[in-house]
Amino acid sequence: MKTRLLFVLIAVSAFVFSCTFDDSEDVLSEETTASSLIGTWDLTSFRYSEAVDANFDGDASEEFLEELPCFNIILIFNEDGTFNSTAIDIELIVDIGGATLDCLETTTLTAGTWSLDGTTLITISDGMITETPLDLDGDTLTLMGGVFGVGEVEVDEDITVTLVFDRQ
Repeated sequence: MKTRLLFVLIAVSAFVFSCTFDDSEDVLSEETTASSLIGTWDLTSFRYSEAVDANFDGDASEEFLEELPCFNIILIFNEDGTFNSTAIDIELIVDIGGATLDCLETTTLTAGTWSLDGTTLITISDGMITETPLDLDGDTLTLMGGVFGVGEVEVDEDITVTLVFDRQ
């Protein structure tokens, strides 16, 4: 059986989009943070809260990019409140001998609108509203959340993901 996963659904859109905001925290103003977010961001780290053997080689790692170094996500936040996300598609092949996970030569583009509410990134794409906790430190953007399965793919609901992007 051959199943194609569009990992962008798990990596970006499949966060559990909830967070708490502590008003006592020192946080940049929404206007300053929003203008600081505008630009192109390249994925540099994709960490699970637990080691995962995503490439089925018998060696688990908390860093997904060690498991599948060809994977990438590029985020573009525009001044007009729109965004684009481009992610390398991956393919999961399951057969009697086991499973493999490989990058494809295709990508998935996600587009929509974005805004900030304190330290929460709010995106709307294809009618889905998502809220993702973020940390913006100069030229490093960190998005945090949980993951859930897509289709017949199930994941441990206790596993969280942290994606780190550097400004290009």
